[in-house]
Amino acid sequence: MVAMVGVLLFGILKGVLLAAVFSVVVLLRRASRPRVLTLGRLPGTDRFVDAERYPEHESVPDAVVVRVESGLFYFNVQNVKAEILNRLDHFHSKGKTRLLIIDFSTTANIDVAGARMLRELKGQLARKDVVLKLAEVHGDVRDLLQAEGVLDIEGSERREGIVFFVDQALQPNH
Repeated sequence: MVAMVGVLLFGILKGVLLAAVFSVVVLLRRASRPRVLTLGRLPGTDRFVDAERYPEHESVPDAVVVRVESGLFYFNVQNVKAEILNRLDHFHSKGKTRLLIIDFSTTANIDVAGARMLRELKGQLARKDVVLKLAEVHGDVRDLLQAEGVLDIEGSERREGIVFFVDQALQPNH
């Protein structure tokens, strides 16, 4: 629609350029505010699903499980962090939340700003007596998080604060 109106008003070249600029702006806006979903366990399975789309989901006691449906980059980390904290506050008001699990299955990319945001989030949560755990972390993301000091996967420390699979995160000893 923008291209058509642009061509009619400004000519072919300027109309197409206007449409291209508009498309880039729309893409950046969407990328800066990715969807953050609250997840619940599908009854009778080990599968976690969007709690809004599956009202029959089972909540995890004393835990909030979220999934960010995008990479974590400098232009979206503050929005993602704010959304995660809002969801945590919402559930925390209903009862004591002791665990926040972020499912990284749809987060294949992360930059240094994303890693630093996770470190800040982990510190903020620790002050509230909430443990942060990561689930389904892709290899490249795990490498960056380790390089930035967000997590240490050497030996037994792998299980102290950040894990890589939701099922492990929900075990009582973790």
